[in-house]
Parts: sequence; structure tokens; C-alpha cells
Amino acid sequence: MTSREHDEHQWFVETASRLREIGMDEAAEYLDEMGRADQLELGNRLSTVHEHLLKLAHAGEHERRRAARGWGVTVSNARAAIQRLLKRSPSLRRHVPTVHAETYADGRRAAEIALAHQLPTDPPWTHEQALDHEFWPSGSLAPPSAPRKSAGPRQRPR
Repeated sequence: MTSREHDEHQWFVETASRLREIGMDEAAEYLDEMGRADQLELGNRLSTVHEHLLKLAHAGEHERRRAARGWGVTVSNARAAIQRLLKRSPSLRRHVPTVHAETYADGRRAAEIALAHQLPTDPPWTHEQALDHEFWPSGSLAPPSAPRKSAGPRQRPR
């Protein structure tokens, strides 16, 4: 049996199955819900990634210049949260391709509302690209740049 420390999601699934075998259906249902919560979190985070990557790729130049940094930060934060979730529950990785395809439509709808125009019905990037911290849509103004390092404290003009 998988340990909870090794793979929380798989532990929920396996433990729920064993609880059902001994007639503890209510406890099993609770663990099933915990496992579904992880899958829902994965989906919500991927939907956010899709929405903001689409905004970066399809917004007008003025809107991109105004909002690209915030959209890029949102994508980066969602990707980091997904990586933490997958580290805690590696068995969720097998769900990523399906969840990617399912949640793209949600992200697309949100981006279409924000941008007020139609967007591609199929994901223009793979699930690997969606999770890759180095991937940004071509033509976008992302990734957000790191703060510039200064040579020293700013001095006031005299």
C-alpha cells in the first residue's frame, strides 16, 4: 500500500478501497472526496493557466502591455501550485493530459469574456507546455521580467 507521505492522492484511493472491503463505506466516501478535491484543484489551476496564457497570446497590444505582468505572475503562481500538488500526489500526473483537455474550455471561456472575442477551440499548447515555467505563447509579452538589480541605493538629484 502507498504511504500518504509518498503519494497522498493514491493513498486516498487505496485506503478508500480497503475501507469498502470491510464495510466502512462512509469513511471510504470521505477519502474519495478528499481525492476528488486534489483532482479539482488540479483542474482549477490548469484552467487558470489556460485563461491567462490565452490572454497573453490574444490580447491587443495595448491591453497586453498594461496587464501582461499580472497575467504572467498568475500563470507562474498557478504552475507552482500545480507542481506542489503533483509533488505531494505524483499519481495525479496520469490525469494531467485529460484534465488539460477538459479545463481548456473553461479557461478559454473566461479569456473570451475578458477579451471580448473568440479564441481557438483546441488548446494551442500541450499539457507539458502548460506546466513548463519556461513556456510562454509566441507573440506574448511574457514572461514577466525579474526586478532589475540596481548598482546601489538611488541618490536624489541635487
